Order: sequence, then C-alpha cells, then structure tokens
Amino acid sequence: MVGFNRRYAPLALHMKDSFAGRTQPMVVTYFANVGLRPPEHWLHRRKEGGGVIMGEACHHLDFCRWLVDAPLADFSVTPLGRRSPGRPVDTVQVTLRFVDGSIASLFYASNGNRRFPTETVEACSGGRQARLVDFRLLESPGRWRLRRERSWLAVHKGHRAQLARFLTASAGTAPLFDVESYFESSRLAIEVSMAADAATDDPIGVEAEP
Repeated sequence: MVGFNRRYAPLALHMKDSFAGRTQPMVVTYFANVGLRPPEHWLHRRKEGGGVIMGEACHHLDFCRWLVDAPLADFSVTPLGRRSPGRPVDTVQVTLRFVDGSIASLFYASNGNRRFPTETVEACSGGRQARLVDFRLLESPGRWRLRRERSWLAVHKGHRAQLARFLTASAGTAPLFDVESYFESSRLAIEVSMAADAATDDPIGVEAEP
C-alpha cells in the first residue's frame, strides 16, 4: 500500500461524506503552506526525497483525486516565476481537470508564513461547501451558522487508520482496498513532477495529459 494517508483521516472522511451523492461538478482548492526548505533539504535530493512534488505534494494530489472521486482528464503545472538560479522547484500551482467537469487547484507554497495553517482544503458543489483546516477543524454549513467539528487532542492525518486498513485487508477480514486509485495518484505525482521540471524556465507553465 502506498502511504497516501490523508484520505483515511477521520475529518477527511466526514468531508467527503458531506458531498455524497452529488450530481454537479466540484471545485476544490488545496493550499499547502509548507514553509521554506533550503536547497540542501532532503526533499530536494532526487534519490532521497525525489523533489517536493514526489516527496510531499503527492499526498495533496492524491487527496484531491480521492475527494473528487472521478477520473482525471488532464492537468497543468505552473511553477513560481523569478526563482534564484539553480534553486529547485519549491512553489508551484497544479490544476487538475476531471472528466465529470470538476476542477481542483493545488497551491504548494514554500514562501508563506508558518503562523498560518499548514494545509487548508475547501470544496464546494451544488450549494454544498466544506473547509478542512490542518485536519483539526472541519467547517460546513449548518442550519443557522457554520457547523464546526474539531479534533481537540491531536492532528489525525490517517496514518493509524491506514495501517489498520492494510492489516485487515491482508488478513482477509476486510475487502481489498482500491489499488488502482493508488496507481493513478502515483502516476499523477510522477507526471506533475516531470512537468514542473520542464516548466522551470517557462513563466506560463505547461499542460499535460496523464
């Protein structure tokens, strides 16, 4: 099993459930405020971290694909312009377009401030809307005001639940998980990483089909 743990986080599951049975396309924005990583950071080492997209943003791409739950049509990649010469790609926008008409935008930003949330996901479709902040807080419309669901004691990003799911599936006490979705997200991360490298010197970015 690939370690795409965020799709197993309790609040993430509740967020997806709030869009169950939707009949209209979704709009998803995922803002990853990761902070500055110096060029020597392990994520930038190709044999160790694989670059920031392969090493970290792959989780965010998988989450968008999982939340929309529709086949990917194509994507485009735009790195931040005017980077220092020789500096690896560390701030990038990825737009995903799905066959059901949904769109998702991932902003992987290393130029933000750590006092702000690290991961913020917003989604809307057909009058429904939800916001997930750092996997600690889920906001959705209530009857009179925003309904807030919190994880008070710890940040649960799905690691424990994913391991449990793997063990039960391996033991034959639960159905097998959706392996193909892991392949799709893995392929997407590889192709987005390659596209980001190709667009490094292009201020407009590139479009590609996975």
